[in-house]
Amino acid sequence: MTPAEVLPFLSAAELVTLSPYLSERSLAPGELFFREGERDELVAFVLSGRLAVRKPTEFPGRWQTIALLDAGAVVGERGVLDHGQHGSTVVALEETRLLLLAHDGFVQLTHGAPGIAIAILRHLLSVTSLRLQKTSQRLSLVL
Repeated sequence: MTPAEVLPFLSAAELVTLSPYLSERSLAPGELFFREGERDELVAFVLSGRLAVRKPTEFPGRWQTIALLDAGAVVGERGVLDHGQHGSTVVALEETRLLLLAHDGFVQLTHGAPGIAIAILRHLLSVTSLRLQKTSQRLSLVL
């Protein structure tokens, strides 16, 4: 996917304005993107590949995959809001390309291009809301 495809809520002109704040990163299969408890400093949009979101189990060295994220997905969305800690561990399952927006860049956007910052926040809120809804549905099946 291209940046325009993972950020479809932005116009071509807005993407041009946003581009200096973006960077790309590639992950090899099995490569750690971030670990639960690490400081959250960016949001990533998956351009290609697949990520596994994992939580540790009560058995040492064992993990439970709680989500799979494919091209078009967002990960680390808290990174643009605060410098909290990651709530899970994320690992690449295959060759993966990410489009990154750092917290500091987002703060600059809020001053220089607030419309773009608001559009990004709206998208992240929508993604978070959908994930919460799915989590509630799963939880209701177990209770």
